[in-house]
Amino acid sequence: MNNTVKSLASIGLVLYDIILYLDTHPCDKAALKAYHVYRSMYKEAVENYEQQYGPLTANCNENENYFDWVNSPWPWEGGMC
Repeated sequence: MNNTVKSLASIGLVLYDIILYLDTHPCDKAALKAYHVYRSMYKEAVENYEQQYGPLTANCNENENYFDWVNSPWPWEGGMC
């Protein structure tokens, strides 16, 4: 697994944990601040990933005229190597 994927996975895990915490502590200002920081980091990590490998998920398709999700190589086809 390369650094871009590791970073994306790590940031995503932290963000998910913060979201779970906020489900039960919605007014925690420190958690809200951390959420916004990690959400921004996650968005940047997704953008970096997509620049290198193409859309991360099918709902990231931005092309209005063509569903280009299928054009990028899949990970087992060498898309992440």
